Amino acid sequence: MLELLNTKIFDNERNILNADLFVNNLKHTFKAFKFNTKITYEVYRNITIYHITWNDDKNYEDMLELKKEIALALGVTTNEFEIEKEKENEVKIKVQNMKKSTLSLKELLEESKDKDNNNIQLGNVEFDLYSHEFGKVIGKYFTDANGNIKIDNLRIGKYSLIEKTTNEWYNLTQDENIEIKWNENTSKQIENELKKGQLQVIKVDKDNNEIKIPNVEFEVLDSNMNLLEKIVTDENGKALTSKYALRDYESLFIKEVKTDERYVLNNEVMKIQLKPNETINIQLENEKIKGKIKIVKTTEEDSKITNLKKGKPMQGVNFEIYDEKGNVVENVTTNEQGMAVTKQLEKGKYKIKETKTNEWYMLDKKEYEVEISKNGDEKVLNLTNKPENPEEKVEKVGHEKASPGEEISYKINVQNTGNVCLDNFIWEDNIPSDYINVTKLKTGTYNQDGRFNLYYKTNFSEDYILLLEDISCKENAEIDFSKELAENEYITNIKLDFNRVNIGFKTEESSEIFAKVKDEVKSKEIFENTVCLSSNFKGINLFEQAKWKTEVLKILPITGM
Repeated sequence: MLELLNTKIFDNERNILNADLFVNNLKHTFKAFKFNTKITYEVYRNITIYHITWNDDKNYEDMLELKKEIALALGVTTNEFEIEKEKENEVKIKVQNMKKSTLSLKELLEESKDKDNNNIQLGNVEFDLYSHEFGKVIGKYFTDANGNIKIDNLRIGKYSLIEKTTNEWYNLTQDENIEIKWNENTSKQIENELKKGQLQVIKVDKDNNEIKIPNVEFEVLDSNMNLLEKIVTDENGKALTSKYALRDYESLFIKEVKTDERYVLNNEVMKIQLKPNETINIQLENEKIKGKIKIVKTTEEDSKITNLKKGKPMQGVNFEIYDEKGNVVENVTTNEQGMAVTKQLEKGKYKIKETKTNEWYMLDKKEYEVEISKNGDEKVLNLTNKPENPEEKVEKVGHEKASPGEEISYKINVQNTGNVCLDNFIWEDNIPSDYINVTKLKTGTYNQDGRFNLYYKTNFSEDYILLLEDISCKENAEIDFSKELAENEYITNIKLDFNRVNIGFKTEESSEIFAKVKDEVKSKEIFENTVCLSSNFKGINLFEQAKWKTEVLKILPITGM
């Protein structure tokens, strides 16, 4: 006789007594850890199920932390029982019962149940009973509303129970081999597993799908947008959901809630239809956070060379864009509006260096840092270039009045007042030799290290004569011309040649020319001394001069009273 039963089959009395004992043990254990619990149990042939609820502020995670203590209370190891979450404050614990002998029934007992929930019995499940003795199916049977089949008058021998059809939400089970023995009971529990599906999310970079994105977190939701679980992608960009019964979940919804900081969070909620006994792979893309850098280049001041006014756009200025590792990611050049815009750049910090500017303008050597932090950022840099304005200045101061035979002096100061270096920087003094004779010279000192040469002309020479070479700008050299000149020879011109001077070059201690007014100069005569400063920059010649006039006063002889 073959019989499929729908009733709970209790173990012998010993298992029930053990369950009562274990309930007391569990209550004491939970009380020690501040759990206010209610415990019920059900004893089946192979397992005992304990239902535990509590009403305090403890949660499921707190319960899991007591797994070792629970094992001691049940007298088993931690591997011999399972804790399953029902609600946040409700669990069930499944424990294997003690081994027992075969039941002494005179028929074959079979149970057809839901594998995931043994409290659900399956009706109208079709089975074929195959006899190995006769080599054929000897009967077709269906479970009743309570999931039971009863077959009478079976011969001893070997049989196979073959499931042919079942509930639409369940998978067919494997064939079960059964042996009927004389005067012995044989029982089988047939479990049908629900048809289930699951999802595997694969997270990739939108621009390059070969790049997998780890640590992206998703919420798995039901059709009512209730949270079922959270999944996180691994180092290969993959995250796998639990298996969900199609009976309960025809489709799932996936919502991205956290992604890599370099990427844009995808807020779209995706609906995915489950398929029975399949894992559906869903490849989802994340776009990297990107933005642009816009450079606006204008003139900082009026240009004295090009006459371009302050604030005008500058075309053709080139920039290099560097990432945080120092790699050049792009070169950009300003257009007619003085603007240069980069391509889309990934989130991060960037440095901008000017590499080329317009002619007659100074290269901006400063590095600028910009950070792209939000998707769609456009960071604007308003930059200016100073025009190359070569300028120089010369000053001369002397005596306003002098008498014949009196020694006078002129002080000379020069300066590079522009913002560029100047070449062939020379000051030249034209001596009014009809009125004075130069006697001595002090070359002066200057604020920068450098060297210069001293030249002079006389009434005996048409060309300049090199008097001193490679004089230090920090040395105030003194020259006595009386030792250098022949009889009736006098100085007509003095020249100091500094060659190239840097920005800001200027006199510290004035150059000074000493001279004696000639005796034959007439009273009331006025003579003028001129010093000229010349230099050049990129083919542009500069010239400045300073003049000083001196009036001659005749000293009358002192007469007696």
